[in-house]
Amino acid sequence: MNLPVKLGKVSIIDVITEFRFSNKKNIEDIFMDMYSSLKVEGYSYKKLPIMELPLAIREGDKNLKYNPYYQLTKDAMNINIGPSVISFSVKGYYSGWDDYKSLILDNMNKFNHLLLDWGLERSSMRYINFFENDKIFDNLNININIDDNLCGMVAASSTSIYANEFVCKDNITLKMQIAENIEIQKEDSTEKEIGSMIDIDSFSYDIKKSVDDIIEELHSKVKIVFFNLLKDDFLKSLKPNYEKE
Repeated sequence: MNLPVKLGKVSIIDVITEFRFSNKKNIEDIFMDMYSSLKVEGYSYKKLPIMELPLAIREGDKNLKYNPYYQLTKDAMNINIGPSVISFSVKGYYSGWDDYKSLILDNMNKFNHLLLDWGLERSSMRYINFFENDKIFDNLNININIDDNLCGMVAASSTSIYANEFVCKDNITLKMQIAENIEIQKEDSTEKEIGSMIDIDSFSYDIKKSVDDIIEELHSKVKIVFFNLLKDDFLKSLKPNYEKE
């Protein structure tokens, strides 16, 4: 399948790239080093809600291990930092893979001297797409049917959700969630919208490849799966562009 370079009708509302590490670090010193480097570029920062918890709970609860403590923000770009995690996200405005990839690599290279002994454990990339169409399953190469005999007449306004996890041949794992007839509030709007969501998260435990190579692989995997989900007529309605500008 010839994949589009981008869509004329942008559907991406959130993209998150996360790096998890096995060696827990004293995040205070590392954060200040990062912030002093980025504030000259216009980044501001805030403490995240987890910092309101007592230190003993933060460090003792294994479910909080990969939670970030601080967030650095510039326009739509967020960099989240914790003792065992660094993540990058863009909410509401996604200018394309080349720009996003450059932001990740520029900052990871800038902080390389701080990350040498962290011990990379897992890399992941997640794309969340939202469509005003509230019946997305009619437009996908996937189908969920519930026989009326199982639960009586299915309500017209019911929410359908599909979730699954796949391990690909190249050892990249995909978690996919698709939901229709859901309500969200976009970053650039004060009003809530009803529509459908396609949420694809890809991750890899390969620690030998460079950051450049692994995020390229993760992005490619998500892109292939996403576009192969869409039926031809629906894809055409999103105004695909097959040529780089």
